[in-house]
Amino acid sequence: MHTLDEATLDVFLGRFHHVYDGVVRRVTTDFEADSTTCEIAIDAQDAQSPSGWSRVELRAQGCSRFRFEVGRTTFEVLSSGIQVGWVEDQVILFLDAYPDDEGLPDIRTNRGYVAGDRLLWSATAKQ
Repeated sequence: MHTLDEATLDVFLGRFHHVYDGVVRRVTTDFEADSTTCEIAIDAQDAQSPSGWSRVELRAQGCSRFRFEVGRTTFEVLSSGIQVGWVEDQVILFLDAYPDDEGLPDIRTNRGYVAGDRLLWSATAKQ
């Protein structure tokens, strides 16, 4: 897996078109690992995939907080893509967070996010 950090974020978002219209397929939290992890699998457009789509795996290591609330309005289809920010030595991944808004979303009201010490990613081209 590759580290997603402030230096590589723009390249990642460019390759995956900010994950606009991506579809969350799986969310897995592992409390048995040395450091709690949360992994999110998303089908997203990929500029480097022959089919134009890949399965993107995002893993928050040292996961300290998360929220995945399913309801009438939800994070499962990422119409507005993702947003990533660094706050107080943690990286926060927001799902469907309206990146045109100024600043990061409020985690008190956001319906889909994960925060951790480190964010990793990998991609597998879809056929």
